[in-house]
Amino acid sequence: MEKCSHYDKIHNVKVPSISSPLLAYETGVHMSDGSLQIVDGGTHSTRYFGNSDDDFLFFCAILPYVIKQIYNKDVNIGMRTTGKTCNISVCSKKIALFKRDVLGLPVGNKINLQHIPKFIIENNKLAPFLCGFADGDMSLNFSKNYAGIPIYPEISCTLSNKGLLRDIVG
Repeated sequence: MEKCSHYDKIHNVKVPSISSPLLAYETGVHMSDGSLQIVDGGTHSTRYFGNSDDDFLFFCAILPYVIKQIYNKDVNIGMRTTGKTCNISVCSKKIALFKRDVLGLPVGNKINLQHIPKFIIENNKLAPFLCGFADGDMSLNFSKNYAGIPIYPEISCTLSNKGLLRDIVG
């Protein structure tokens, strides 16, 4: 199977070194808000989904910049007409196969990915990975003191994947 589509060649889509801190960051975002789709003879894409109220600025300003820097791929934000969802689709055979074959990210449901990817640990890129993961799935709130003033920071994350949670917590 050819690893690059005609579209990828025309638009000079690239893949980075696995030691790239920006790739580690984007992989963290992928593992929190992303999914990978590979259909033989069809679509190859990476998709990111977020809440349009909470994640809109991240999806407009940060994630497209990161994708452009890593893959030389321009993307646009989409909005679903139902619900409060914003999304970015990165349609590229080269990127999708790189994520599956080189990075070891699963196609479809990420529940099978029980640990932080090996390339993150081997290249000592845990910090940028966690920053990307936090930008996707964690939230910062401030609880109130006795006077009702919000001053106590609380970082929270809801994650059903227990193996990944153990890796993140340490």
